Amino acid sequence: MKHPRTSAPRVLSAAVTVVLAVTAGALTSPVFAAPDSPVTAPAATEQELPLLKDDSRLTGAGPSGFLSWHGGSGSPITYAWTRYADGATRELPTQMGLLQTAGTDLLTEPVLGAAHTVFDMATGAPPVVLDLSTLGEGFQRGLAVGPASVLVRGGAFTGGEGMYRIASGPDGVPKVRQVASTGRPTALTLLSADVPAVMDFDKQNPATLAWRLSTANASTTVTLTHVATGRTVLLNLYSSAGTKKDTWNGEFDNGIAAYNGAWTWRLTAKPSNGIGPAIDETGTFRVQRAAVPHDFDDNGLPDVLGLSENGTFERHTVVDAATDWYAEYAQSTVLGTGWNVYDRIVPTANLGGAAHADILTRDRTGVLWLHQGNGTKLDHRVRIGGGWQDFTQIIGVGDQDRDGRGDLMAVHEQTGPTLYRGTGDWKKPLAARQHMFDYHLPWGIYY
Repeated sequence: MKHPRTSAPRVLSAAVTVVLAVTAGALTSPVFAAPDSPVTAPAATEQELPLLKDDSRLTGAGPSGFLSWHGGSGSPITYAWTRYADGATRELPTQMGLLQTAGTDLLTEPVLGAAHTVFDMATGAPPVVLDLSTLGEGFQRGLAVGPASVLVRGGAFTGGEGMYRIASGPDGVPKVRQVASTGRPTALTLLSADVPAVMDFDKQNPATLAWRLSTANASTTVTLTHVATGRTVLLNLYSSAGTKKDTWNGEFDNGIAAYNGAWTWRLTAKPSNGIGPAIDETGTFRVQRAAVPHDFDDNGLPDVLGLSENGTFERHTVVDAATDWYAEYAQSTVLGTGWNVYDRIVPTANLGGAAHADILTRDRTGVLWLHQGNGTKLDHRVRIGGGWQDFTQIIGVGDQDRDGRGDLMAVHEQTGPTLYRGTGDWKKPLAARQHMFDYHLPWGIYY
């Protein structure tokens, strides 16, 4: 049966940020009472029954007619509306399928991220097209709630996430009204950050870091930066119950233990649906491990020192020792050149008062020098004094008197071992010597 061609659709543009929700559910046909007598063929004077395709499927029903479709399995799917009153059937071309609002004769053809066409099958009025293409990406589907209105799941920056009704106003300009709220803002925001203020990897390893966003539908990166050195760690975040999180074992990507001290975190998140601006949030925390001997890069692990034939003095960092039972030594750092002028190089604990291990050297004239560690390299040397050529051994012996500062032992062939207590003052790092044993004993027999 032919039908008059409908007029061109009216286009409405909705200037509101929305995310359409899939609201189509199972639809049922009207319930009719069972007849009291067997069904008989209609009389010749009665209206002829509408003829449906043999593979037709019922998909919805309203007060004035029902919606069916046929086709598939390699052939195009065609939707059709059939009126109860006269059996007239109207085929409805669609690319996305049709949704019927329960209890009405309203049909919606939702196109993801584009136009939504509303058909009022009761009146046969021209279809209305709601143009949502200006609202950005990431749309789901809405459902007609009137001849020229749809209900959508989404949000406006003023009202936040919820249900919105978009309808034609008296002047033809779309009107938007929020009818329900979820309590979440539409704009991507950081709701909370769960980052430990202090990460002590001697006590807890790994540490868990988490950030809760207003929506999990966002591409997110977090970078950790050591303030003193600028070295960074890029976290590999995963989503869990609306939270972006990761666990960190306190190592850089190359397996080197992270340095102690001040750190910052920086979170950058961009909404995956393109709605609203990206966010950039920062915070701070500290990493700490207990001080250990021979730790010259302040990461809680001892380092290996080496002197080349050309006088280059290097520090070799321990790799993979923070979490594994074995260690490898790699990534050398030059601490100084020309060190072949020294005949003694003595690693010590903290002598000069800083938080890091120090190094003593003795040149070939017998002058003793302090090289104070600062966590990344060695500061300029400070002269301690001369006359140290008389000692056959100079040894860093840790904190012998338990005052929190490193001490030094020097052994003389005639007078035996002498203890020099650390002062914690880099200008005068050693106290007056203290003989440990009777210097009249024949100490020379031990060398």
